[in-house]
Amino acid sequence: MAIYFSASCGAVSAACSILTASSSHIQGVIDQVVAEIEFLFLFTLVSGALVLYAALVGSQDERPREAVLLRALAHYVFDFTRTLSPLVWPAGMRYGTCTFCRRLCRIAARVESAATANSA
Repeated sequence: MAIYFSASCGAVSAACSILTASSSHIQGVIDQVVAEIEFLFLFTLVSGALVLYAALVGSQDERPREAVLLRALAHYVFDFTRTLSPLVWPAGMRYGTCTFCRRLCRIAARVESAATANSA
């Protein structure tokens, strides 16, 4: 089945030029949107850097005190964990072993039930 156009060659070329003009207009709009998004991204990065700088400058006098406090707390936590680790490790190992054994038993039960279902 053939489709015949009754338009002349001039009308077809005019339609092609209109489509080309509209596609170039659309491309121009897309380029503008991309440029605006890039500007917004750059603005976000610069404002984030400024906020970070302001936070660092604003807390400059507090940092030495916090460092001393963290060193003292870290020493306390280290002593605490060194004291409690012989008490906690066996309980953790026992719990981990029991959980592992329970999972192995479940897997074995599934394999056994699948084997009996296949043999029947």
